[in-house]
Amino acid sequence: MSRLDALAAIADRRGLNTLLIREPATIAWLLGCRYHVPNTLDAACFDVIVSGLRDGAPTVSVVSNAIEAPRLAETEFNAASPPIAEHHIVPWWGDRTQHFPTGSGVGADRPWPEATLVTADLAAARRVLDAPQAEELAQFSAVAGAARAVGVPGRRPAVGGAAGGRARTGGADGCRRRA
Repeated sequence: MSRLDALAAIADRRGLNTLLIREPATIAWLLGCRYHVPNTLDAACFDVIVSGLRDGAPTVSVVSNAIEAPRLAETEFNAASPPIAEHHIVPWWGDRTQHFPTGSGVGADRPWPEATLVTADLAAARRVLDAPQAEELAQFSAVAGAARAVGVPGRRPAVGGAAGGRARTGGADGCRRRA
């Protein structure tokens, strides 16, 4: 199941046609791109609107400010999957919410007037690996397994895991002694 299919299933189950996505974790999951500039904010520098979910032809639009728009278009959205159909750009001081959908057929992952809150639905969808993620995990596992089989030259393997369940640096007991 693709990520858009997962969104369509949520929309169908909740009687929605459009999702407003503002939660950074969901944005990263959906588009596979960086959603922020500073790491200290809990908000993304753009918002995502996925419409047409129950019509069978979903489209993805984003809303960002004029400062971020060129960088996003060049470095983040050029390989986004699903592709970005429309990019709404507001002045840097502008209100991005002017482009947000409203009405009874809208779901959102953060509170938004008249929207059905679908935060838990989206969090559950993010926990299921889609085909590309499963393939990436399989490749990573194969590389990690091969590296473990070869080992690190000059290093003895630990007996019984990491020193019998504790890290060689003292484990939990060592942490307590240093505290």
